[in-house]
Order: sequence, then structure tokens, then C-alpha cells
Amino acid sequence: MFYPHQQTSHASTGGGASKHHDSNGDSGGNRLGSGGGGGGWARHPSHPSFTPSGMPLPSPGGYPALGSSGGGGAYPPPGAGGHGHHQHSNHVHLHGHNQHHPSFGGSSNLGGGLGGPGSSNHGPSYGGMSIFVGGGNNQQNSPPRGNEPSMPLTAFWQHQMLRAEASRLSSSPHHRARAAAISSRATNKPSAVTITDPNNRPASSQSIALNGIHRKQTSLSVTRADSDRGITPPPPSDPSSTPGAENADPANPAHPPAPNDKEEDKVSEPWTGLDLGGIRLKTLSTALFSFDHITSLYVNHNALTTIPSAISHLRQLTLLDATGNELNSIPPELGVLCKLKDLLLFDNNLTTLPFELGTLYQLETLGVEGNPLDERLKKIIADEGTSGIIHHMRDNCPPGPEPPERHWIEIEPDVSSPSSGKQESFTVLTYNILCHSFAPGTTYSYTPSWALEWGYRKQAILNEIAQASADIVCLQEIDCEQYADYFLPELRRHGYEGQHYPRSRARTMSADEQKAVDGCATFWKSDRFQLVEAQVVEFNQLAISKTDMRTEDMFNRVMSRDNIAVVAALEFKASGARLLVANSHIYWDHRYRDVKLVQIGMLMEELEKIVENFSRLPAKLSSDPEYNLGRGPPKYDRLLKGRDIPLIMCVDLNSLSGSAVYDYLSTGEIPPDHEDFMEHTYGTYTDKGLKHRLGLRSSCASFGEMRMTNFTPTFDAAIDYIFYAHKTMKVTSVLGDVDREYLDRTVGFPNTHFPSE
Repeated sequence: MFYPHQQTSHASTGGGASKHHDSNGDSGGNRLGSGGGGGGWARHPSHPSFTPSGMPLPSPGGYPALGSSGGGGAYPPPGAGGHGHHQHSNHVHLHGHNQHHPSFGGSSNLGGGLGGPGSSNHGPSYGGMSIFVGGGNNQQNSPPRGNEPSMPLTAFWQHQMLRAEASRLSSSPHHRARAAAISSRATNKPSAVTITDPNNRPASSQSIALNGIHRKQTSLSVTRADSDRGITPPPPSDPSSTPGAENADPANPAHPPAPNDKEEDKVSEPWTGLDLGGIRLKTLSTALFSFDHITSLYVNHNALTTIPSAISHLRQLTLLDATGNELNSIPPELGVLCKLKDLLLFDNNLTTLPFELGTLYQLETLGVEGNPLDERLKKIIADEGTSGIIHHMRDNCPPGPEPPERHWIEIEPDVSSPSSGKQESFTVLTYNILCHSFAPGTTYSYTPSWALEWGYRKQAILNEIAQASADIVCLQEIDCEQYADYFLPELRRHGYEGQHYPRSRARTMSADEQKAVDGCATFWKSDRFQLVEAQVVEFNQLAISKTDMRTEDMFNRVMSRDNIAVVAALEFKASGARLLVANSHIYWDHRYRDVKLVQIGMLMEELEKIVENFSRLPAKLSSDPEYNLGRGPPKYDRLLKGRDIPLIMCVDLNSLSGSAVYDYLSTGEIPPDHEDFMEHTYGTYTDKGLKHRLGLRSSCASFGEMRMTNFTPTFDAAIDYIFYAHKTMKVTSVLGDVDREYLDRTVGFPNTHFPSE
């Protein structure tokens, strides 16, 4: 039994926003989480019931009683106002589906254990939609349990009672689906009948709607028109309120750095809700959980004793109603359904709740009235509401099992092995540590408060760095105070030296204000490397100095972004070989992808100058004879202008592979009319394009990049990279991804095991 939750002819629209953002004037010091890997970024409202305003609830016989006045049935949480439909702007739909799901007719095997005698009489059936007729003898109202002590009638508990009563009135078979169908037929009548040639059907896969019924191949689905008030349509895309490409909320972690796919390429599902309520189900078939696009699931007023853990596959759920069953427990896997707004468990046999529900950070209603629940939990709900119980369970949930150890991926050499004796080898680690000023509890509300505390996170970050024991460590989003007071002293104990530069805004601040400004820090093992020179590349200062690029766009879009890069020229102590290490954090916002291109273009120009100057410095006088066949430190050809010096670039690019900035670093060229310039003007960059000759390649390019370097509830993808000069060195191995099974059990980072997202 299915019912529509939105029109199939209208797709949600929106754009992606960036991740790993800056604390400049645009973001107000907040941090944008990512959020989803791409696609449509629109929130679909949740509804406790599908009774249209202006129409009564269906009677047990299946139709509204004549003469009844409209009864809403949707109750807002305390403080939400007087109407029952709420707009939530931070919900997302991530992935489209290309297959058409069948309607649930007699052959579907989604629920088992239909009740015995006394079932309702069935009327005409339209595909999977059944209209129930007959008297009220088969009504399955489940009254509240009568043996529970009364709770104080606080505003929160009043909300519980109202929602419980609305759910109890929805006990007849397929109540919500029938209400939606009745409403659709009553309100979606065209003023004129369109006559079409039945032998000349359009080739398009789009449905043709008539009286609210859409025919798709051989199945039928009932949909609503915009005038259907039984199911409130998604709010219009208001640029001032809807998060999208043009007005991303930097304080919300639900936005990705860039869309993976174009919205128009996605196929909308014909239905997003499933009503299996009131039909005496005893078990739920695992086939049900293959429909991972549904946003609302009703299994209320059945005879279920358990909910399978496979429900965790329904990651798009915003509403789950399991009222009036015989549940003794609920699976902890419900905790990964972090888009849930309503979890209705009224009138069951629950005595406790799993702590894993604490990650349901968007939950607005947790319905538990009518259960013999632990009095302490009930009191929290009565006193503090749903958010109070969620925070209690989140902060008291014991840490789960640690993830399996990450494995190294062996890489075949991409250059021939030289025959000049012993060669230098080294390891590199790049890490955006999530500056503590970018991680308020309101942004990462799925993370236990104690795990989000900077004292806990900085110790966990230090432990990771020490355990990795990389020869070179590049950190982004590390502020001046934490570098000077914690990381540099602690890493010195592990044999490192380092260099840190803050963002350009620190130039105009007092000493105390500078402490909170983040930047980039590069560390190296002091027993292996000698620092020759370190310098900072300030993108807004470079923009000012480029007289041939002083366009309006350069002033208004680039100069106000104070991202930087730290460049360290190092020398191996044993062999005398040289190494240039660049460490950068590029602007986060996808709306400013032209700025990203300009920043990377200026950085590559500066690196070409720095590496050329590095090649002109005199070589060391001596070196270990095991290296270079005892001929002393290597010599560098000045005619190559430093391109024979090994170069490493660790960069938080805030962009996916295949983006313009990624392609520019990998190929060395971007045309002047590239779409990511967005028709803005940047002098020679948009007249002649971008070019560099450093010959860079991503360290993961041989196997197609990491699965992810950023993991939040609605976004996981690779946006951090290590590039290298592939003509002067080779990659031998790369640390593999975090175990996918662990990620499937996790809502997002930071968490108890991973201190940064």
C-alpha cells in the first residue's frame, strides 16, 4: 500500500554548498558541514497525519462522515505555533533512483502474518491502493495502556497526548493512504476533460495525470495536486530561506562542497510514502527495506513484536509510525536514520530505549505515551521534551566498537626505479583538524558533547599524528594559540619541528585576537630534514599586487577571501636532496568556484617562482656516501627552473575530483572560457586561461581517489588531496579508507573515534 508524499512532476531543486569553510565575513565564523554529496537540496516537511484541512478523518468504513467539519489531526510540538505543518529547511534528498518500483498489490511480499478471521472487506483495488468499505466492526483502535502512572501534564507531555490520540484514530487499515486518495479525488478534479488519442502515447517516461491518478507502465499510483491540503506540498524555494547554491547556511553541516550530479539528470520516484498500517502484520519482510527512497513508513496498529535491524537501510525516512503494536524493544540501528523528524512508538510494551537514538539530532517528536517506559526517561521527556531525551541518550551512550585498522594500498611505481644507489623515502600526512571555533554543539549536534570538547579532540588528534609517525605532517584549520601552546610543544616531544602561518586577517588584529585565527601548519621530523626556508602565500595580497588583473570581480570576490598557503623548502640531512612542501586550504564555498580557480592559479604561479629560486641555492657540501652512489648531494639543472626538485602539495581543496581546480592541478591547464569562471572577469586568467608546468598528480589517481576524506550525516566524499611531482618521485602506498561497515553504523564525524569530520 503506497501513497504519494510529493508530486512526481516537480523535482526538488537546490544547489550544493561547500564544506570545510572559512571563518570570514560570509560564514560568520561558523562551519558548514557537509554536508551530501550532491543532488537536490530541499527539505520535505514531515506530517503526523495526512488528513487534509477542510476534510474530516475517514470513518472506519473508509469515507468521511457526511456533515463532518474539518479536523486537522496534525499537532505541532510545543512552541511551534498553532498550525500543524512545519517547514524544515535543512533536510535533503540525496540520491535519485532510475528504476520504477511496483505498486504493492497482492503479489508484493513486504509484510507477513496478515491477521486471521475478521479482516476488513475490500472494495475495488487500483494497483496497490485499496479502498476499504464496510462497517466499523473491524476497527483496530488500540486504546492506551491503562496500568501506567500519570505524568505531570507539562506542555511536552500534552504534545505526547495529542500525538498519541491522533495516531490512535488512524487504526483502520491503510488509514493514511485512504485519506490521501480521498483527498486527491475530492480536490484534484479538472474543470475540463482533455481528450487524447489512446493510440498515440508519448514516448517520454513522464506520467500523464488525470484526476490525480498517474499511469506508469502497468502500475498505478495515487498522487495529489497542489491544491491537496491533506499533504502539504514542499515550500517554495525562497532564496532567503532555502539552503542552496546561492544562499548556503555555513552553520549547517548538511551541505556538500559541490553537487555530484545535476538535478535534471535525476529520476524522481513515483511515491515516497508507504502505509502498511492496521492490517495485522506479525512480521516485516526484509524486501520492504529495499525501498530505500521512501520518506514515510506506517506500520501502526499491527501485531509486530520486533522491528528488523535492516530498517537502517531506509536512510531517507523522516517519519516512522509503529504505534499500537506489541514491541518489547526497538533496534539500536534506528539511530542511523538521522533524518527522522517523527518516531511514533505509542501503545507498545517498551520499558527502555536504546542509547543509539541519541544521534537522531533532527528528531522533533519521540512518541512513547502508552508504554511501560522507565519513569526516569518519561520524566525527561515530560520536563525537557524530545530534544532533552535525545541529548540525554547522546551524551550517555557508551562508545561503540572501534573501527578496524585501515589498510595500506600498495601502488605500482609510476616511474622507473633509478639506479643511482640508495634513495630517500618518506611518508606524508595531511589533516584538516576542524578548528574548535568552527565546531559549536549546535552544528555537530549528533556528536556527544564530551567528544566535541576541544580538550578531548585535540588529544585524539595528537594521538593520531603520533601513531601515524609520518615524516611530514600538514595541518589545516589550526589556530595560532593551539599551535604555539599545544601542538608545537607536544610534537617536539615526538621529534618534530614546525612552521605555522595564520590567515591574512591576523595582520590587522591585536595579539590577543590573533590567537583565535586559524591557518596552516607544516611539521617535519627534525632528525631527517633541515628547514631551508619557509614562507606564506597570501592570496588576497597577491590579488592586490596583480596590476593586470584589477577587475571588479577580483576586488569584490577574491580580495575578501584571506586563504593562505604555507610553503616549506626542506633538505634531507642524509642525502642532501631537496623537497618542497606546500600546504594550503582553499576557499570553501561552491558559489565561489571562480575564486577557487583564481586562488589555485595564483598559488601555482608562486610555487613555480619558489621552486626556481630553491634550485639556485648552493648544494650541501657533503652527504652520506650511501646515497647518489657516493657522488655527494644531487645537483639540479637551472635550465629546468626547479622542476627537477621533488614537490609535495597537501591541500584541502574543498572540491571533488573532476572539478576545475582538481583538473587544473592534474593536467596543468584550464581554458579561459571554463564554466567555473562563471562569466566573471579575471584579466589574463579569463583571456588566456591557466597553465602551470610543475607536472602534478594526485597520490590516489592510480585507483580513482579515496572513497571519502570528509564524513557528515549527508555528505561523504574526498575533498582533501596530496599532489606530487610525478617526474621526480613515485608513490609506493596510500592509507586506505575507513571501514565501510563501520561508516554504515555511524551517523557522522566527529565522534568518539574520529576527532574531525
